[in-house]
Amino acid sequence: MKRRPIYRRVSFWLGLFVACSLQWLWWDSLWHLTGTGMQGADWAMGILQMKGESLVMWGPERFDRSTDKVWFNRYEIVPSHWERNIAEDVRDGDPIVRMMVVPDAMVFAAWMILWGGWMVWRWGRERREERRVP
Repeated sequence: MKRRPIYRRVSFWLGLFVACSLQWLWWDSLWHLTGTGMQGADWAMGILQMKGESLVMWGPERFDRSTDKVWFNRYEIVPSHWERNIAEDVRDGDPIVRMMVVPDAMVFAAWMILWGGWMVWRWGRERREERRVP
């Protein structure tokens, strides 16, 4: 049985789509602040992306006092206001909102390593199966 070429596999095209999407999101985050999240009565979690970094935030308090349970925001970056609010929260020792910053380059590199490793593993597995078949 002959192997299909790599460009004929669904996994190749899906992985390429995710890689291109990650690249576009990285480029877009240099010019815009984009965020989404969920919040309940006494908890909140969200992801924001700006300046080539992704911020994962969570905490026992709401991020804003709106009544929306699910939110999505997109703004052009005006860094002084947003960074000033975070700096004030950190300076005040506010333990309410926790954040984890992940550079977009690290997210992209992790995806490429995982996807590339999986494609190589599948290629090797198919090659071994091809050798076994008489």
